[in-house]
Amino acid sequence: RATLTAMRESPVQSANYRVEIVGGNFQRASAGDRLISPLSVRVVNPANSSPLADLPVQFYSVEPGIMFSDPMARTNEYGVAMTNATLDQIAGRKVITARVPESPAEIAFEVYSLAREADSIRPIITTDLKMRSRQTSSNPLVVSVQDIYGNPVSGVAIDWSYVEGGGRLDADPSTLGAKAMIETNE
Repeated sequence: RATLTAMRESPVQSANYRVEIVGGNFQRASAGDRLISPLSVRVVNPANSSPLADLPVQFYSVEPGIMFSDPMARTNEYGVAMTNATLDQIAGRKVITARVPESPAEIAFEVYSLAREADSIRPIITTDLKMRSRQTSSNPLVVSVQDIYGNPVSGVAIDWSYVEGGGRLDADPSTLGAKAMIETNE
């Protein structure tokens, strides 16, 4: 799971607009899923904090796979604009910006895309492990457990076994089974 950090960027305002986060900041969802709550902002006049109605607000991210239900929302009578966001398939921290077009007024949301459940095991170090009998390999078997999108999934125990032949496998417990040493006894 991702670690939540308490980062809130100060809004950038202009002489005419200030954008404030109303809801949806610091959410978490699985990679490729829609965030539970909409991202919502309020646009106000910085001089008197009165809400500004019927203004366009653009929601965007530099992450190309993030999708918005309404990337160019309009503020209601309370100055609030909102959109729903669906995360891309890459796990990690995401920054989504809401801004008033043609103005420097903007603010950033911070959300987290989490790896999905384990889907596959892939080799990291691929070496040919042909050995003579009663020989210990100095090259460990190293694998990565990944979700359906290729994001690494931590904390998964791996049970190592021989498909053919025999010997001894010594898994490194500090890596939760991600490495194993092989010794043949044939």
